[in-house]
Amino acid sequence: MKRGATRAVIVCRDDRIGDAIETALGLALLRIDPDSIAQGRSTVDHASEFGIVWVHAVSTTSSDPEPYSEAKLLLASAAAAHSEAVRHQVPVVFVAILPMPGIYVGPEGLVYDLALSTMTSLMRTQIRQWTSGGCRIVGLVHAGFGIDDGTPGKRDSGTIRDRSPMKDSVSIDDLVDALAYVGSPATSYLSGVLLHIDGGSQAYSWVHPARDH
Repeated sequence: MKRGATRAVIVCRDDRIGDAIETALGLALLRIDPDSIAQGRSTVDHASEFGIVWVHAVSTTSSDPEPYSEAKLLLASAAAAHSEAVRHQVPVVFVAILPMPGIYVGPEGLVYDLALSTMTSLMRTQIRQWTSGGCRIVGLVHAGFGIDDGTPGKRDSGTIRDRSPMKDSVSIDDLVDALAYVGSPATSYLSGVLLHIDGGSQAYSWVHPARDH
């Protein structure tokens, strides 16, 4: 994923996340309004001959989120991305960025967990459609990088660090390194998988069982 090599776009409700990804990537991203996606309206004005990297960062800024809001938006975003592949006749890499279970609790936790389940189901049921024409679909599951600290439902950074086997937070640079990798030709055979950028937290079983060491 290099400057000028692909057309890179992002769909995200939280501008802080979009700004942080854009800065760390060092690449200007076309921002697509989530509301236009939800209403079936999204247009990428042009596409590089090398294709489009479509980044969908799952986030919620609502104080009382509807449980399926992000799951529905994720499905609409993936459909829009695939439509652009057909319209421009170029390959598209759809990359969904989602927090791992346990990072958020309460209503927000339900929203994110449903989005993650939806991404898993989407890949499982539509992988054949996505692999046609050289398109790919990948999920990056992170352990709550620090830029969204203080958002409703999110555990504090200290707790997240303590529950990581590496005893450290995932940085936006860690996430962007993975994003650049999966969006590059080096991973042309990688599709239909979730990559966990979490310092080993999934293997450490944060959610079940809860470990103290």
